[in-house]
Amino acid sequence: MDSLRNSKEGCGGHLKKPFDTLESPGYPNGYTRAYVCEWYITVEYGKSIDLRITDLQLEKSPKCTYDSLKVFGGADDKAPLLISRCDKSSDPIIVQTSGNKAFIRFESDTTYHGRGFRAYYMLTDSKCGGKFVSTHGRIHSTNYPQNYGAFDDCSFLITIDSTMRVVLNFTDFDIFSISENDCDSSYVAIYDGDSLDAPELGKFCGNRNPKAIQSSSNQLFVRHKADGENVAKGFIAEYHQACGASITTDSSGVIDFSEAYSELFNNDVDNCSWVIRSDKLDSKITLSFLLMDVGKRNNESVNGVSIYAGEDTTSPRLGTYNGQWSPPPIVVPSSAVTIVYNMIHKEVLGRFSVEYSVLDTGNRVMLEIVELNIQVSESCNSDYLEVREKDSDGKLMGVYCESNIPDRLYSNKNMWIKFRSSEGGAKGFKAHYSLVHGGELSGISGQLASPLYPKNYIKYGKFNWRITVQPSHAIRIAVIDLFIEKMDAVYECVGEIMVYDGYDSSARILKRICGIQIPEPFTSGSNVVYIEFLNFINAVGSKFLIDWMQVPKETGSSNKNQSISFLDELSIDPVKNNSYTFSSPGFPEGYKTDLNCEWIIETEPQNHIEILFNKLDLESNRLCLSDYVALYKVCGGSMSGPNGIIKSPPVYVRGTCQWNVTVKPGQTIKLKFNKLKLPKDTEGTTCGYQYLMLRDGGTSDSPYLGAGKYCGEDLKDIPNTHSNKLFILFQSTHWMVQQHYAEFELEYEAHSISCGGNIVLSKNIQSAIIHSPNYPNVPPAHIQCIWTIIAPAGETIHFNILGRFDITYSVGCEKEYLELREGNTEIGHLIGRFCNISPNYLITEGNSLYVKYFTDVNDPRDGFKANISLAKCGGNVFTYLTYEISSPGYPESYDGNLTCIWRLTTDDRLHFKLRFDKFNLGGTALKHYKDPCDDNIEDTLTITDVYRDNYSINNSKVFCGQNDSLEWESDSNIVQIKFKSLQPRFSSDRKFLITFTSEISRASCSESLNAPEGEIQSPGYPYSRKKVHCIWKINVPKGKRVTFTVTDLDMETNLLSNITRLGPQIIT
Repeated sequence: MDSLRNSKEGCGGHLKKPFDTLESPGYPNGYTRAYVCEWYITVEYGKSIDLRITDLQLEKSPKCTYDSLKVFGGADDKAPLLISRCDKSSDPIIVQTSGNKAFIRFESDTTYHGRGFRAYYMLTDSKCGGKFVSTHGRIHSTNYPQNYGAFDDCSFLITIDSTMRVVLNFTDFDIFSISENDCDSSYVAIYDGDSLDAPELGKFCGNRNPKAIQSSSNQLFVRHKADGENVAKGFIAEYHQACGASITTDSSGVIDFSEAYSELFNNDVDNCSWVIRSDKLDSKITLSFLLMDVGKRNNESVNGVSIYAGEDTTSPRLGTYNGQWSPPPIVVPSSAVTIVYNMIHKEVLGRFSVEYSVLDTGNRVMLEIVELNIQVSESCNSDYLEVREKDSDGKLMGVYCESNIPDRLYSNKNMWIKFRSSEGGAKGFKAHYSLVHGGELSGISGQLASPLYPKNYIKYGKFNWRITVQPSHAIRIAVIDLFIEKMDAVYECVGEIMVYDGYDSSARILKRICGIQIPEPFTSGSNVVYIEFLNFINAVGSKFLIDWMQVPKETGSSNKNQSISFLDELSIDPVKNNSYTFSSPGFPEGYKTDLNCEWIIETEPQNHIEILFNKLDLESNRLCLSDYVALYKVCGGSMSGPNGIIKSPPVYVRGTCQWNVTVKPGQTIKLKFNKLKLPKDTEGTTCGYQYLMLRDGGTSDSPYLGAGKYCGEDLKDIPNTHSNKLFILFQSTHWMVQQHYAEFELEYEAHSISCGGNIVLSKNIQSAIIHSPNYPNVPPAHIQCIWTIIAPAGETIHFNILGRFDITYSVGCEKEYLELREGNTEIGHLIGRFCNISPNYLITEGNSLYVKYFTDVNDPRDGFKANISLAKCGGNVFTYLTYEISSPGYPESYDGNLTCIWRLTTDDRLHFKLRFDKFNLGGTALKHYKDPCDDNIEDTLTITDVYRDNYSINNSKVFCGQNDSLEWESDSNIVQIKFKSLQPRFSSDRKFLITFTSEISRASCSESLNAPEGEIQSPGYPYSRKKVHCIWKINVPKGKRVTFTVTDLDMETNLLSNITRLGPQIIT
């Protein structure tokens, strides 16, 4: 199968979901011309495909030569043919594959056509194949040592460590074949990779064991295919890992060969070779030996590690290393390298470990010249050491001679180094080089990444980068890839990325990043950002990739339209005893003309800044109109008190001022304007160059609060925040607005959210309703509500969700959840923590219940609503599996005067099958609708189907009496059970236990019809079908009416289940 074929109208495709549907073109109105549609279904290893064809109507022909539907039990049409149909069938056709793949082909011609077909599939446990990830193991055919199935098509994927290869040995082999040279029908095929698309290493059949097979990488794919008719004993094979592999990478890794591995290598250690290649042809690979302890005999090295600059041993050899001393790092002058471990004597294996690395994004090469003694020449023309970036045409980093050792050299590109000597001589030079994570970055754009990216970094580490662009510019940062795993409730992530808007970590925090959700791009306020990455040791690891770019920054003078000559932002932290000394450009020699320099100095809001002028020598005139230094007290800060006032700056400010207000968790922030005087635009309709921006959250990308931007002189009402955080930004972006003096005063106070509390149930107060704030609307963000419910001693508590349960999903339900615990404290036994899936009704074991609603997201969902009552019975159940409902107090007898209602819901593609494991409501025999029960004189159990339109009269059964072996089946995916008991009687054995199982529904005959006229009929017409539930919805254009004529009706009039419903009328 080269590709999936389909028509111009579109059919077929590659399906990967655990559940999906497929149908012929035009279904159910019929396919109208020639089609060839192919579907390829692939599911996870360890699962098989259960295909149900619910409707089939094709043109019938001998051997299905015209129209046909074929299902193959494998990856293509060479797999065993499971079915081939070209007829009509309204009964479900069930087909199940042996492995995790299926291939389906629908073909039609241009003549007569039928309605087509409709089918769906779901997963079941696989009969064969699977994914194997251990260092060694065993695979075998189905039923081994008994015969495999005639329709088997099984796939095995073996994956081991990325620096090893797989060896597969067949210990028994018997695959049916007419001759060993004819392996087209039944065979075992081996592929050098992870799929059928990988190179084929061999295809085998017959009864001779194939020779051992070795992969070139760390993966091996095995396919066992039967021919659909003949069977044999099958096969069994063992696999283990062997040294050597083919590795394609643009990051880093470690090859570790030690004596510990030799136990697994057995006799495969003749010549271990690793080929490492980069997809980037201009990249270079660095090898650093972490350990070298190659065995010796009689003090003579017998084994060695050879390095070749290419993809095989015909490439130039860079050296062979042995002994106990690690060689210096090796930079391979190509994008591929071959490492060969030659073992002359196997009894002395030895061990070595080498790290390979392709220069990482955002990481740098460091060169340190530790000794330098080169013959002196004029301008270093004769003897010299030359260092450039990338190659001989790259940027010159320095030319060195004599004995003056330069500072360390860094480059985020490869380094090119040239040493030249003339007729004279000297000692020469010695230098060290290494990869450096973090450091100084500059330019107009670039990338930075976590160590070893794109692999996850699992070790503890703290790395930092400083990005500097040209003055009068800002830095645009975009996160491209992000994975920093959640750890627990105390430490939110296993690491974090902190972006500071300034020179170092004492600057204002611009962004904190962790988790897996990529944030929106953001821009700095200055030309320098400091990025810090902290990672804790963890099994999964972390990684990230960031793009950065220099962008223009709008600036202006405080008194005239003049560009900024120099801009620097300084942050002072007295805890670190930081202080800064700065001066005018050219000091003390003098400054140039027409300069406009600015320094922005900031500290924490509880501190103040002191500036001391040590020297002041400027051109002087009486009004300081020529040269001057101006100091401005500006604005902004963090406020965390329960109330406060934020005022406009006392002098004109060009740029922005930012305030962050935070109150206690569980509180919101109430705001009001005391003053507001910010000019609008020239038309007076929208905000101009000055405005106050309010955001409902703690960051600059939080949602707007109220109108978002506020200006003019109207003291507008401001809604409360939805969380305990508020972001305020005052913007003044044009030099001309200084003539319009800004004035505002904003007052805030913390406002408590009313939620949670203590609930005491009693005989007088037997129930209560609790819900998230504002339900069914969105609650405030970042809140917590706790309820404690206490019932009288000896009683239990019934908890049941009402209506829609809508809480944001997160891994482990960390961000937003509903938590239930036994007892009345947070240390009680945890019943469950719920987010995307609603809890079923529950009854506590004791007389108290702890309920906690928590949300820590900026945009919470609608929340929940629940009924809490003294426990009796009943509730809502959402299930896809098996569930039991029992009488109150089971296995003891139930009480009198009870009315219990359960409502069970499953997936709309399923229905319920009920089994009465125990049923005794009194009397001597079971009674139901044929022998009606009277709930006025006896205990009853009523089971009702509930359909999509919420009418339920089609299938309602009332049971009473006793019987332990009855089964009943619903038509819909929703069932209501009502139990009613009268006054208690003397019988001590009245109880019931019912098991509900979700099963695949029968073929549905429901559909929406939009044609101007048509015909509908019951399934199988003119023959009858049992237990059918059909809904047709007929839609015509507005202004038209529908005429419905029944041309044939034949139903049993004595059964309530035979009812035809037409709109609001019932025709029986």
